[in-house]
Amino acid sequence: MKWSLINWAEGSIEPGWVVVEEGNTYRLRKLTKDGDANAVIYVDQSVINVLKWRKERQDAERERLGSAWTGS
Repeated sequence: MKWSLINWAEGSIEPGWVVVEEGNTYRLRKLTKDGDANAVIYVDQSVINVLKWRKERQDAERERLGSAWTGS
């Protein structure tokens, strides 16, 4: 998941795409919810807090590793 998919103020996540299994393979499929153009998942503030904590840890690790960072 990309951090840019999170709306921190609204407490929502807009995934956009989902991986679906088709037989023995997988493909990306546009994710929609109830026929809307974009699916939005609203989450509890406790989930947002955990995601913020994780992002802060990832940012600190990225800074610590500098050019050796290989994540996204």
